Amino acid sequence: MTTSHGRYAPTPPPPYPGKAPDTTDYPYPWNKPREAIGVDRSSLEDIAAKARENEAREKLDESIRRATHPLPLFMRMRIEARIDEHCQQKGVYIAGLKFRDFVRRELPLLNAVNNNYRIEIDKPMPPVWSWLESGTTTAHHFADLQGLTERFNRLPEYTEDDIELLAQDIAICIRGEVADMLNTAADLDDMACARQIYACALRVAEHFNMPPANAEKFRRYKLDLLDTSVTVQKMMDEKIWKRRLKRLAYRWREHLQITYGDVGRAASVYCSKKQISLWEEQRRRNRLIMSNLELEDEDSGDRISLADTIDASVANPALRRVELMVRIRGFTDIAKSAGYEARFYTITAPSKYHARHNYGPRNSKWNHASPKQTQDYLNNIWKLIRADLARDDIQVFGLRVAEPHHDGTPHWHMMLFVRPEQVDTLTNTLETYAIREDRDELNTSEGIKPRFDVKDIDEEKGDAAAYIAKYISKNIDGYALDNEVDDESGKPCKLTAKHATVWASLWGIRQFQFVGGAPVSVWRELRRMRDEELAAKFGTTFAEMHQAASVEGNWGKYITLQGGPFVTRSNLTLRPYYEIRKANQYGEENPVIKGLRLQLEPETTPIITHVKNWKMVKKQPTPDTAAGLTGCSSFDLTVASATARTRVNNCTLYKKQPTNSDKSNSNTEPIQQTIDQQIISTLARDQEPDQNAAPDSRSADHLSLLRVIPPHRHEQKPVADDKNAVLRLITELRTRGIDSDDEIGHVLKGRMISYGPDACLQVRHGSIVIIKRQRWCGHRECRNPLNEEDLRYGDEARCLAHSDPDRVAERRKQQVTEQQKQQQQKRDNILSRVNKLRGLR
Repeated sequence: MTTSHGRYAPTPPPPYPGKAPDTTDYPYPWNKPREAIGVDRSSLEDIAAKARENEAREKLDESIRRATHPLPLFMRMRIEARIDEHCQQKGVYIAGLKFRDFVRRELPLLNAVNNNYRIEIDKPMPPVWSWLESGTTTAHHFADLQGLTERFNRLPEYTEDDIELLAQDIAICIRGEVADMLNTAADLDDMACARQIYACALRVAEHFNMPPANAEKFRRYKLDLLDTSVTVQKMMDEKIWKRRLKRLAYRWREHLQITYGDVGRAASVYCSKKQISLWEEQRRRNRLIMSNLELEDEDSGDRISLADTIDASVANPALRRVELMVRIRGFTDIAKSAGYEARFYTITAPSKYHARHNYGPRNSKWNHASPKQTQDYLNNIWKLIRADLARDDIQVFGLRVAEPHHDGTPHWHMMLFVRPEQVDTLTNTLETYAIREDRDELNTSEGIKPRFDVKDIDEEKGDAAAYIAKYISKNIDGYALDNEVDDESGKPCKLTAKHATVWASLWGIRQFQFVGGAPVSVWRELRRMRDEELAAKFGTTFAEMHQAASVEGNWGKYITLQGGPFVTRSNLTLRPYYEIRKANQYGEENPVIKGLRLQLEPETTPIITHVKNWKMVKKQPTPDTAAGLTGCSSFDLTVASATARTRVNNCTLYKKQPTNSDKSNSNTEPIQQTIDQQIISTLARDQEPDQNAAPDSRSADHLSLLRVIPPHRHEQKPVADDKNAVLRLITELRTRGIDSDDEIGHVLKGRMISYGPDACLQVRHGSIVIIKRQRWCGHRECRNPLNEEDLRYGDEARCLAHSDPDRVAERRKQQVTEQQKQQQQKRDNILSRVNKLRGLR
């Protein structure tokens, strides 16, 4: 046995269990021992360093607020959170460097994009005293327009309810302008009066950069009386303004997120995650609404599901993709039979239209263009190409696909068919216009390939339809691309297909455009007819086209029977037959497809394909649903109806006002304008113009409705009649930091102006009062007012109940940390003063 010599390591002691709790029963509570009072042993150097750090942080926060003040609230919060994260992780000094780099690189781009949508409000206004003494309607409307402009500039941060309120106020402003103009133009003839009213409403619409589509036509005196009156009524409609403002708010917000970097290969391709969630929520609401509606035949009363009807149309992505493939297959068959050759072209916009490089970083050459503006550039290029091809007598047909880059910038893929001897001329023409702008940037090793590329069709790999099939699928639903990834972003094609659909919907970009061929509307109407025997009764030509479309599904044969891929509209064999229905609430007549007609045989009767007249109604509850609603299965309420309980109409025309309201207030403009609009609606319903009358006669009828508005001037009394009181108010306003004559004029007229980020200022009963702004939760199921805790810890425009719990907890933790820092700073300051009094250094 071997004996080891030396020292053994001692056995470690057991872990210290800690001090046992004190269970002594003291006679009095103050006899119980208390914890020792901690003494701060920090050195004066540490105290001074903390003071300098706190001072630097305050200066940094102030710099951030000043630099980001013009930006919308959601963007300011993103920037502040980003700098705050750097401050917590790496200190104030590094955060300051990051902020200076942000100001140098990114902030000018954000301001430039934001200024593209904002409206400048620093327009000259009349001096204060002359404005108060004049009391003209021009000053009144100008003040209204200033307030609306300030709200318009906050459009990206508005909820849907805020946008609706802004739309209502803009419509009210236009109605007021029209009412005043009617007093001036009362003695003019109908056309002159309509032009005066149109110009008056157009000024307000153009101020918000939203003129009607026929504004240029109006300036060239090519707008008739009916279209003029229809457009005026549309410009006074709050629903149209809400729709246009909502679309602009989404695009404005998305453009800022593209600039900030929320769209790209490193974030979300094609469009932001916020826009994806909004699109999905809107789609869910639409499906919910459609599930509660049905289509009812006005004659027989038969009902069908609205959702099933929509799913059976080309609104269904799968059916849309199938129809596109059938059409491009038909073009391919025509090209093969006629000896045409196919080429696959790709056209990309110059580098200045791209927010980011292909590999991800920001592009320093970017000109702040949106995807819509880039699409307009490509459309203009295509117009020039078509004109040049027409001069050279070159005819092409095919398909164009608009596809986004990873940063949302569109580019085009085109499958074009052309005669073999014209292929080189077509390629040269496309190349000339595609690289004409900024030609110097293509002097690289890649040549012109980044801007223009052409591929020959290899029949061994597939025909033209096979080449374009992938681009059709990856921009609709990602069909048959389960294991495929996007070449540019590296994301699955199934995911990018949904993003591409949202991108096209947001920016109003037409993804697929066929060049040449016959109208697809005739093809769809032929497929609606399932009865071959009925189709044969309308002649051989119609029967052959019905056989090609409805039975065989042969697009190539259909195009040939219509006159070929280059047929003009005037030479089509079969064209849609439209029927003018009853005019809408604006007096506008919208033709709808009722059937088909043989254009080359005008004596034949139109072929009606829409034999039923459907109307949209609410879905009737089933017996099971009705029993669930009543709680008893013996009651069947599916077809129940009952008369009213009383014989009086309890619906009121106007909203009830408080009983203690000031009846002497002469500013009744909103109520009067509401009455005016309801008068117009009532007269339009009770005195419908004759649909069989001439257009001029119907135009006069619609214009006469506008003349019903009683002219009245907008008079608003100043808040004080005594000049001494006015001078006192002006002096107090200037002491509060309000030096602008424009703002002082607003206040003295009784209006409310912004006073800080969370308050407003107004004169009431001769005194200046500060009103705290009330905000409401933006969640569609909440809408409750936000308190201080909601604003401090909740998400943007959300209460705590509808905010992310993790973010709320993180904000509370940050608040506690900040409070502890402030308390520690106070203790440090007190200790520093005590040490100075003691003579310590």
